[in-house]
Amino acid sequence: MTVTSDTREASSATEQAHPKRAESPVAILRRCFARPGSRALLVYAVLGSIANLPIFPGDPARLPSLVGEDIVQTSWFLEWTPWALLHGQNIFSTHLINYPLGVDLAQNTGIPILGIVSAPLTLLVSPIASLNLLRWIAFWLSAYAAYAVIRKWTSWAPAAFVGGLLYGFSPYMASEGLLHLNLCFVPLPPVILYLIAELVIHQRRSPIRTGLWLGLACATQFFISAEILATTLLIAGIGVFVMFFSCIGEVRSRVAHAAIGFGVAGAFILVVTGYPVWLIFHGPQHYSGPAQGYNSVYNADLLGPIIPNSNELVAPARLSEIGSTLVGGNTQENGSYLGIPLIFAVGVVLVRYWRKLWPIPLAILALSAFAFSLGPLLIVNGRVVHLPFSLPFRKIERLPGLDNILPVRLSLYVVLFVAILIALGIDWYHDDLLAKRAESRQAPLARSTALARLAGVGLAVVTLISLLPNWPYPTFALLVNPAVRPKALAIIPRNAVVMTYPYATSFADQAMLWQLLDQMRFKLIGSYALVRNSRGTASVAPETLQPEVVEATLVNSISPVPDPLFPPDEATGQTIIASRIEILGAHKFRPSALAGSVLGKVASINPARHGFVFDPTTTSAEGVTIGTHTAYLDLEHGAKRTSLAAIAPGIWVAVYGPTTPGTVNAALIRDMRVFLARNHVDDIVVDLGLRDSWEIGQWIHAAIGPPMRAGHGGLIWTDVPERLKGNTA
Repeated sequence: MTVTSDTREASSATEQAHPKRAESPVAILRRCFARPGSRALLVYAVLGSIANLPIFPGDPARLPSLVGEDIVQTSWFLEWTPWALLHGQNIFSTHLINYPLGVDLAQNTGIPILGIVSAPLTLLVSPIASLNLLRWIAFWLSAYAAYAVIRKWTSWAPAAFVGGLLYGFSPYMASEGLLHLNLCFVPLPPVILYLIAELVIHQRRSPIRTGLWLGLACATQFFISAEILATTLLIAGIGVFVMFFSCIGEVRSRVAHAAIGFGVAGAFILVVTGYPVWLIFHGPQHYSGPAQGYNSVYNADLLGPIIPNSNELVAPARLSEIGSTLVGGNTQENGSYLGIPLIFAVGVVLVRYWRKLWPIPLAILALSAFAFSLGPLLIVNGRVVHLPFSLPFRKIERLPGLDNILPVRLSLYVVLFVAILIALGIDWYHDDLLAKRAESRQAPLARSTALARLAGVGLAVVTLISLLPNWPYPTFALLVNPAVRPKALAIIPRNAVVMTYPYATSFADQAMLWQLLDQMRFKLIGSYALVRNSRGTASVAPETLQPEVVEATLVNSISPVPDPLFPPDEATGQTIIASRIEILGAHKFRPSALAGSVLGKVASINPARHGFVFDPTTTSAEGVTIGTHTAYLDLEHGAKRTSLAAIAPGIWVAVYGPTTPGTVNAALIRDMRVFLARNHVDDIVVDLGLRDSWEIGQWIHAAIGPPMRAGHGGLIWTDVPERLKGNTA
């Protein structure tokens, strides 16, 4: 049929007489969310926002989960990437922290791709805002990616929606979402596995094009988390192995297509990631071996899939208590829980649909991932069970690129394959219902069918309730002492080398927060990062600087437990020569003071030096020297005589005896001056109100004189080299 000019003119006249009405915003939204994928995305986004309430996406004023440690480190990485690019710095290496040695960021969780994506918000607002935005995105984008992949294999959108829900809001995501943005931002593993399946199984598209997409997905995942990329490729390798023997007759006809695709992907990955990979294995500051050591404690427990922990909202108190002790008691890593209802649902799908193509391979992959997640040793309820054979992880734990894997994190793939299997089961069951309805010509469903549907709905509800995450996470206002805000730190010159108290370490990285909020204006002694130690292996302790006693005193004074990598020195205001020690026991609240004694809680014990350190207040510590005539009385158990063995960290004690000066003596003051000069320290910042911070301030005062600025909860010394020249004390 052709359209004449008269017809076109008539049509034009009609349009002029009746112009097309513009759609209202409500109509546009209604049309957009008429699509199942859009509705799924909206639901995922709403659910993802619950995790961090009252934090909103892009909130610059609150921190999630913990004030410090991994949260601060991640924020620092988000600030570092755009700052390095704007200042012409290498994004994979820095000397701004752990000065003077620096840090090989390629071996750390630097998440450069997320730093680039969030750079506009970081530069306009703060990296804290970017962190909160990305944490929100991580949940719904991961869920939606799984939904989009599963949708390729299902005909009913709600089935794919359930699969995305199980993956994006799984116990793995709930546990890693506490602290680890790089490990819960996982939209790419389902995509990578799908592209590999396309190359090996479906082969519907050009291998070159698919290979390029696979290479791009893998390279992007590398710059989010190299560990997740390594585990994804490990699981993909197992999947290819399974399919090879399942369809061995078709291998010859498919191998050329797959080889071309993998070759293109490998070349792309090599070009894009070659330099940071070289830094990982051969960079000037790289470390060798696994960061956590072999036989890591972060192995899934055999009971992990059936015993909930504190990350689950609905769980019997006793079971939750037991589950929270698994994986070394670290609920931030224990994401292996599936729940008995979900495991039962998987069993139903396998029994009903085992003759179909996918259930058995998916079940094998889920079981394989779980077997690897157990690590090199079988652990049952927290206890090692010795087997006459090795677990699968033992075969790969020393392979380069895989030796840094924490086994329990492979729980991600267990839940992914379970989610796919459940989604396929729902889809197949839906197809069965449609077929039965068509056969009966819309007649009422049989009673058995109705009961089966009711049982299925009930199982789905129970399963979802058992997997509800214990959200929202704890959140905290971003409160920074006025003395360490950028406005106060402005008196420190740009590029100055700064020593801080608390000294920057893995358990007290507040100084890295001050640095990132001050837009990286100064270099920092100490850090929370994986660095190379004197043996060439990994350490989270900062570079050991001389005299070692100074760094040890700074590190251990703020640590709740003295770092075993440093000598057990702490800054104390005075030392008590103990004539009598009365042991009061462990109490949640401070017990009553005893006349003539100094009351406090034991912080650390050093039998080699015949003493211990205890805290009379939350901001001060005192040393105790014990001798052969020191008497011990256990008042908690009837004032019976006891020994030093009854004293442990956390125990309240009352100490009697004369006092002498504390550990900050003339020799340590001289060592401080040597430390500052040898390590080219330009400025010093002390945050007051912390444990031993007043003693630290007095120590520095005795070494180089009064601070340049005092007040508002902090002390700042500037021009340290000039002070060292002028102070001969």
